[in-house]
Amino acid sequence: TIEGKPVTALGPMSFWMDDNITSVVIPEGVTSIGKQTFNGDDNLSSITLPSTLTTIGQRAFWGTAITKITIPEGVTSLGNEAFNDCDKLKRYPFRQL
Repeated sequence: TIEGKPVTALGPMSFWMDDNITSVVIPEGVTSIGKQTFNGDDNLSSITLPSTLTTIGQRAFWGTAITKITIPEGVTSLGNEAFNDCDKLKRYPFRQL
């Protein structure tokens, strides 16, 4: 929460190019990750997404160091190039959106 209000979205470029981030757990209730939210976070290697998530924006995780990711069933929108240049990402489960 921020000032007593629930956070439901991570805005575009919220954590852009922040090399201090190594791990993120996005809490339940968040439904949207904006475009380029974690773009260029070179040291981000672990992320946990909430079951409430419905939207992952364009280039949201571009260039991160994540090694695996599980996309929640509720995600209905996956932005272009959301995982481009994630060289350490071996695989992640795709399903038709």
